[in-house]
Amino acid sequence: MPKTTLDTFDASIQKTNIMLKAVEDRFGWHDRNKAYLALRAVLTTLRDRLTPEHALGLGAQLPMIVRGFYYEGWRPQQTPLKMNKDEFVGEVERQINPMTYDMETEEMIKGVVAIVQDYTDPNEMRKIKKTLPEGIQNMLVPA
Repeated sequence: MPKTTLDTFDASIQKTNIMLKAVEDRFGWHDRNKAYLALRAVLTTLRDRLTPEHALGLGAQLPMIVRGFYYEGWRPQQTPLKMNKDEFVGEVERQINPMTYDMETEEMIKGVVAIVQDYTDPNEMRKIKKTLPEGIQNMLVPA
């Protein structure tokens, strides 16, 4: 992996690659771009469903590069977007091509969220889970 001249960037690149590799390994993929798109779709959909306070709490715990695409395009004054489980799954599918994932989108969401929880404070995830409708809560593994 090429090194930058900033240790902070190098560490973030390494953490991001570890996170993406975890997504690949969880689903048996060998495609870093596929893992990135899945992670991005799930994180941005979750972000948009959260209040700005909870979205910021989650984002602050993500590696710097992941945090960058997590916040990209965010309009906090327009959140939280009210969506039920089907709408949440539909929004993730809108951002990816579900046909290329060869799995149920809900299972992909659950797996990605489980990996994200490895990078976040369990108390933060518990608070977030309480703010969501039951159908979406059920897609989050217990923190």
